[in-house]
Amino acid sequence: MPAALPTSLESARTTVFNVFASLGVFSTAFVLVPAFLSPHIKRSGVWFGVLISYLVYSVIYLLLAGRQFEPEVPLGLCFFQAILIYGIVPVCGVSTVCFSIDFYLRLSIIKFRSKRANRKTTNLLVCVPWIFGLLVTAISALCVNDVSQVRPDANNFYCHITNPIPSLINIIIILLCGLFINVLQIYMAIFLYRNWAVFKRLSKDQPQIAFSTFIRLTLFNLIVTTAIVLSIITATNHFKDTVPAWSIVLAACKLYDITVISNYSGRAHCLDPVPLFSALSFGAQKDILLAWLFWRRRELNISALPTTLGASMVTEHPRMTLDE
Repeated sequence: MPAALPTSLESARTTVFNVFASLGVFSTAFVLVPAFLSPHIKRSGVWFGVLISYLVYSVIYLLLAGRQFEPEVPLGLCFFQAILIYGIVPVCGVSTVCFSIDFYLRLSIIKFRSKRANRKTTNLLVCVPWIFGLLVTAISALCVNDVSQVRPDANNFYCHITNPIPSLINIIIILLCGLFINVLQIYMAIFLYRNWAVFKRLSKDQPQIAFSTFIRLTLFNLIVTTAIVLSIITATNHFKDTVPAWSIVLAACKLYDITVISNYSGRAHCLDPVPLFSALSFGAQKDILLAWLFWRRRELNISALPTTLGASMVTEHPRMTLDE
């Protein structure tokens, strides 16, 4: 698997690619660390599942960081990264679907006057994405009939498999996830509009279904949808050939070669900054930010609460499942 010496443009694109992947790691870790360690931050398992999936997503794409232009990329590492890439993409897509379903189940409190989803349902929503990921990873490994099918992509960003089956599976899963999420999002928006008075009153007593959560989920789904659309646009490769600066933009994309039945080669998939946006969408919340201000926590907690209720509310108020 020889790699040619990089030009200045190729080096710049690779640097941008690695920087965005690194930002994905650090941003999701920034959100997850206080959520794991602080007793005052409560989140659902589905929330953790979404962010962990995007953290793993970014880490996998960094496995070749610093070695993209070596004369010979180690075959074992290349194969390992390739099958993990094909496996983690469905995990991210399905975990986002599960988060949307989890939020919808909480909204059902309004319509059906039911209690929140039970633990079995939550555990199922947490596990399903990783089951998909394991299956696709195993299929990807079985699709490698010859070591020559495992190689770095055209830009030397990461390794992939030339067999089209894993790519086609990824594309189908992501498109179905995107369709499902957007349909469910529209339904929830209509549902909230028709039941706004009840929802507004209920959200004060049930922070886990607060309107801010719906806004965050909507914005993130729009970003993911935009990423998918832009990936399809870049498949034409038109801008890369006509606008030199566009090749730098493509470095911010997780794009890998696919071969369709018609023997059309294109570029597809998710944009690199999506993990960063997931951290901003689900993690830019007051309690998480306050957790990092540990040297001012006592001062902030006391000044923000009535004197007579300070001791009890500091422990009781953060019992939300998603966000304020």
